[in-house]
Amino acid sequence: MRLGWSSVSVLLALSYVLMSVGCGASAAPSAEREKVALDTAYLSSFGFLERDNNVIEAPDSLLEPFFDHLRRLEAKDTSMQCVCDDDCHDNDPDVLSVLHIGDSHIQAGILVQQVRTMMQTVFGNAGRGLVAPLRLARTNEPADYAIVSSAQWRSAKCTDREPSFMPGMTGVAVRTDGNDFSIFISVFDNKERPDYRFNSVTAYHSPSAPPLVCARELSVDMCCPDTSRLWLSRIDLTELTDSVTLFPAAGDFGTPEYWGFSLENGCDGVLYHSIGVNGACYLHYSNIAGSLSCTSDLGPELVIVSMGTNESSTSRFNADMLYRQIDDMLSSLRKAHPDALFMLTTPAQNFRRTRNGSVPNDNTVRARDVIAAYARENGMALWDMFAVCGGGKAAVAWNRAGLMARDRVHYTEEGYRLQGMLLFEALMNSYYNVTAREDVAVD
Repeated sequence: MRLGWSSVSVLLALSYVLMSVGCGASAAPSAEREKVALDTAYLSSFGFLERDNNVIEAPDSLLEPFFDHLRRLEAKDTSMQCVCDDDCHDNDPDVLSVLHIGDSHIQAGILVQQVRTMMQTVFGNAGRGLVAPLRLARTNEPADYAIVSSAQWRSAKCTDREPSFMPGMTGVAVRTDGNDFSIFISVFDNKERPDYRFNSVTAYHSPSAPPLVCARELSVDMCCPDTSRLWLSRIDLTELTDSVTLFPAAGDFGTPEYWGFSLENGCDGVLYHSIGVNGACYLHYSNIAGSLSCTSDLGPELVIVSMGTNESSTSRFNADMLYRQIDDMLSSLRKAHPDALFMLTTPAQNFRRTRNGSVPNDNTVRARDVIAAYARENGMALWDMFAVCGGGKAAVAWNRAGLMARDRVHYTEEGYRLQGMLLFEALMNSYYNVTAREDVAVD
């Protein structure tokens, strides 16, 4: 029997709340214990998964600062918190920020939303986090939000061969002419997701672009640009809302160019930001290193980089070149986030087209080996999704299980959700293993 996605998400998250009883957290009700067993049965129904060693590979000392913050949030009993009260602007919320960067698997938003939902179920919901104007850039947008506008926009993406202007920190940027425009941002209510109403919007844009404001009656105060960070403007709202319309501030500014928006609610908990661009490789992000450095404002304590699928799709795969491209991107990104924990993930095996039809892509394991070697040699954490998903037999198994899309490179909604569960499981396995060892040491 397979549960609905809402039940599976919450139940797997609750299973880790139960695991943490010995680490100082409160136990879930006994009725929930029975439901957790059903979730285990769901995951176990995919016999090709290699979950016995589904952990984050890294020394405990590397993971400890991140896990220590998780413990502080868990101790706050935020597991059932949805959103804060409307008067929380004066609070100083305890927020743990995660930034997940990748390709089309991340742009789709399903995998990262699964991880986001489950982490926020256990550790608290601080908001939806970063959203990009992907629809304005004429590409697919995740299903949980929408950004629309009254104007026509030109776009630049980091994957464009010759972008007409520099893409922003989200890998995309949109421009329009003149200041007669509005941008409408909304989040959608759904039982399967946390409540993502927000009372704060941070807009990211080119330094010369007009700051954005909302209607005066909805804003806590007038827009006051941060002269030290001219590439952002913050709008605090008078109440929690699921939508807001933004307008350019009056004044002498340059071309309106916007990169993304962070939606927050002022609560303790997790902000799980994601940046994904269809077709992206490590090389594309290294080409916009200056723009990507602006993600420092998000303050991530964990930066996850998930790529390798597009690099492995070519028949001219070059391991040495991939290693250099990883280093180019990660070297600049680490300068922007000197205190963050970095984690690389390996791609699951997919199919590659040949003259004789689609065949399992042998380059995926080569890309996996390069990514794993780079992580180990440069003091980064590693999640080996290639191995956990079934290794060299994964493509056939996932396709037979109906988890791959028709192109057999991407995945169905269920496939992406399953990958998100596996990543969450790896994080929590490592988290509770480390916490349990520390408790034993204290005893």
